[in-house]
Amino acid sequence: RPGYAAMRIKAQLTQFWDVSQFPFDDHVLRIVLEDTNSEAHLMRYEPDIEGSSIAPEFQVPGWSVKPLVVRTATHVYHTSFGEPTLPTASRSEYAQTVFEVPIVRTGFGTFLKFFAGLFVSVAIAIVAFFIRPSEVDPRFGLPVGALFAAVASEFIVASSLPDSVSVALADRLHHASFIAIFAVVAESAIVLHLAGQAEEDEATWKRIRRIDLRAFSLVSFAWVTAVVWLVGRAVVR
Repeated sequence: RPGYAAMRIKAQLTQFWDVSQFPFDDHVLRIVLEDTNSEAHLMRYEPDIEGSSIAPEFQVPGWSVKPLVVRTATHVYHTSFGEPTLPTASRSEYAQTVFEVPIVRTGFGTFLKFFAGLFVSVAIAIVAFFIRPSEVDPRFGLPVGALFAAVASEFIVASSLPDSVSVALADRLHHASFIAIFAVVAESAIVLHLAGQAEEDEATWKRIRRIDLRAFSLVSFAWVTAVVWLVGRAVVR
């Protein structure tokens, strides 16, 4: 005859996530139940899919919780578990029930929270194109200060993520910003050299102004394009 049993389980689970697309990374909270005593040919799971759901009060701040997915699976172990009477190529199959809760990032709030300072620092660096090269302190002070701010932003974001050897979206955004700030400093050094040779020659000053405006357009366009492309690829993946 059928029997019934009810259990309440409280567990602390560890799951490794792929954060390479942070802060546009969507994840799946997964719980796997597997019988360790009886193999699949002796016991199988038949979950109540229609009667399974997530508690209405379950929430993950900053994420949108999608409907629960329940499915069955079979886990294959390609081992004899040390049993000397079994052949080396033995395998065992155990039934599993898998509960999956997809969670999706909501909006751009997290993105702006982590990267607004980075974008402002690059914008401040680009302002240096509108300062005369003869004004050495502000001309170089703005991009150098922006560089320190960008480095600080990278440390803050990195401290919020687990260690990883892969280059994540956050790393690419910071690298693009570092390149843009370096371009500002390099161009400033070039026009400062020209200004030092020109003294008060008006034609050379006009040439320097044209170089600054072209550099401003090129650096701004390249940086904005890189940011939009990187973010767009992460959002629509």
